[in-house]
Amino acid sequence: MKNLLLNSLLIAALSASVPAVAQRVIYMPSNVTGSPYTSLTGATAMNSSTPWDSTQSFSASIPFTFQVDVTTTPVFYLHKENGFSVDTSTNALLHGFLMYSAALVDRGIAAGTSASPITYKTEGTAPSRIFKVQVANAGFAKEYANFSTLNDFVNFQIWLYEGTNVIEMHYGTSHITSGNESLYFPATGGSPVLGYSYRQNRYGDGTLYMPAGFPTSITLDSINYHFYNVTHTGQTVLGSLDNLTIRFSPIRLGIGNTTMKNIAVYPTTSRNEIIVDNAAGTTYEVISVSGKTTGVSGSITGNSTHINTIALPTGMYLLQLSAQGNKQVYQFIKQ
Repeated sequence: MKNLLLNSLLIAALSASVPAVAQRVIYMPSNVTGSPYTSLTGATAMNSSTPWDSTQSFSASIPFTFQVDVTTTPVFYLHKENGFSVDTSTNALLHGFLMYSAALVDRGIAAGTSASPITYKTEGTAPSRIFKVQVANAGFAKEYANFSTLNDFVNFQIWLYEGTNVIEMHYGTSHITSGNESLYFPATGGSPVLGYSYRQNRYGDGTLYMPAGFPTSITLDSINYHFYNVTHTGQTVLGSLDNLTIRFSPIRLGIGNTTMKNIAVYPTTSRNEIIVDNAAGTTYEVISVSGKTTGVSGSITGNSTHINTIALPTGMYLLQLSAQGNKQVYQFIKQ
């Protein structure tokens, strides 16, 4: 139950306001491509020859400055073996990237010798290095607990890009026995959930930014359900993730440059409209937090513009303003 709460429970609600000083950054899934998966060679081991399970966490130093949202982290924390966290697992709040929503385990646990190595490696030269972490041949804890077998497995990597703070998820070969999906991913009806999780607590409450724009071989399923008194709204990935690369790019929230510094966007909770002041010469687009377009877009020519939101379904949205190559993103809730 503990692992389920920590690994499978995802978001409930998104904070409506963005502090002006904090300069929040969110990670939007900017690209999803089919690409061959290449295993790391000559990498350094995070785990020893002793088999690991999902109660453990591993870490490694990042050899360059890397920032996630407002946090600069010198350390890569492999949280519960299925995601990257910028905080240690002992902290009350953490945020990072979730690769799977299932508890994983070393497939060599029965034999007493690790068969699922966790390794890391830095490639390239400064200032364009890539820090890579790989979890190879990992099994599912639920299969082992329920059947004492470890036939199913996953392979994946997380890449951190120096300078741009871009993060990529790389998925290799996987195998899940038909019928076991709902056992591994009970909270989502049998589908893994992945994305950027902001300020998640130990019970899984937080904010998850889901990927969108998958190739046609992947089916997206909108879900809105309750689980352990936590409301989850978002998208799950149905189908194989094999040989897919998902890129998450940072987008700064609020005011981040002098050409757009006087812009005001209000209210943060909308029934009929969002008002934008001092944004003449910009274009706008309303997108969902999963990156989907809503059809609400246009140009701003006056000092005060009213954007009609009546047709939008209730939920959280992002208003993206663009001008002269600059972009600003503002959050609001449609009631």
